[in-house]
Amino acid sequence: GRPCLKCRQKCPGFCHHSWRKICRHCKCSKSEHDILADDHERFVEKMIFEYYKVNGLSDFNINPAIEEYAWTPPALSIRQIEAYFDCLPKENVPIIDSVGDRYRIQQLLYQHPAHDYDPKFCYRLSEEEKKKHRQFSATRKKDAFGQATVRTIGSRMNGHECAEVSYATPLCGEQLNHGELGLFASHAVPENLVWHPECFICCVCENGLVDLIYYYKDGEVYCGRHHADSVKPRCNACDEIIFTEECIQAHGRTWHTDHFVCYECECRLGSRNQYIMRDGQPYCCRCFESLYAVYCESCGEMIELNDGHMAHNDMHWHASDDCFSCSECNQSLLGKTFLPKHGKLYCSVAC
Repeated sequence: GRPCLKCRQKCPGFCHHSWRKICRHCKCSKSEHDILADDHERFVEKMIFEYYKVNGLSDFNINPAIEEYAWTPPALSIRQIEAYFDCLPKENVPIIDSVGDRYRIQQLLYQHPAHDYDPKFCYRLSEEEKKKHRQFSATRKKDAFGQATVRTIGSRMNGHECAEVSYATPLCGEQLNHGELGLFASHAVPENLVWHPECFICCVCENGLVDLIYYYKDGEVYCGRHHADSVKPRCNACDEIIFTEECIQAHGRTWHTDHFVCYECECRLGSRNQYIMRDGQPYCCRCFESLYAVYCESCGEMIELNDGHMAHNDMHWHASDDCFSCSECNQSLLGKTFLPKHGKLYCSVAC
C-alpha cells in the first residue's frame, strides 16, 4: 500500500478498512496517505463537466497548455494563470510533483469524498437509502454546486469589496481595483459579490476551495464535505452521510446505529457496554485500558479506570495514602501541598 504521510515509517502502507474510510494499519484517512488519486480527479472533472453542460457554459478546461501545473483555472491566459497562482500561498500552488500538487490531491479527497456523491462508494446502503442519497446529491448539485470563475476586474466593477468572511480574523473588506483578479460564484447573492483568490475559502474548515469548486448556502461558501454536513448528519465512524431516521448522538457527534462500536476491537457499545471517548472516538473499557493505561509511580501497578488518580506533569499515582505520599517520610500528600523533584514527591524542604 501507499505510505502514510503522517505516520511515515510506522505505517507499512495503506490498507483499506472494510467499512471505515481509514487505513487498517495506522487508522489515518486515505487523504493522509500518498495516494494516486487519478480516478478521483476524473470523478471530480466529470462532475464539473456536467455542471458546465447543464448550465450551458463552454469555458470548461479551455486553457493554454501549461505542463508545469496539475490544474489551472479555466478560460484564462498564461499571464492570468501565473497572476492567479501568485495570489496563493506557495505551498498550495499545484506544480506537478510538488508539495502543492500533493496538497491539492489531499484536498480533493477531503473536500469532495466520493461517498457523498455516489451511493456505490457507500457501505451496504438499503434501496431506500440509495434513493435518498441520489435525491440528496442531485438537489445539492442543482441548488448549490458551482465552480468559481476568475476574471480581471474591469473599470465598471472597480471598488467592489471582497465578500470573504474569516472566522479567525475580521471581515476582509479590502477593495478589488481595476486590473486585479477576482473570483465570482454564480450562486452567490447579490450577483456582484467578488472574492480575492486567497479569500475564497470554506466557511467551516477555512481551507482554500480546491479547483475553485464551491457550494453556496445562506450567504456562505462551503467545500463539498462541510456543505453536506450542514444539511445532513455524518457518521463519525464510516464518514458517510446518514439517511436513516434513527441514529446515535453523543458528545456532539453522530453515528449510524450499527456503527457505534469500539474504535479498536469494534464491539458494540451502549448502555450495557460502557465506553470512554478519546480523540473523538469511543473505546470499550478493556481496549482503553490496554492502549492508554497509566501506571502508578509508587507501586508500579496499573491505575484502573475506576481508581482514584493523581497526576503531575507526566507522572501518575493512585489517589491513596500509601501511593501519593512523601518519598522520604511516607506522610500522605492527599489534599496537601508537595514538592516534586527528580520524579519524586516530598512533603517539605527538610525531607
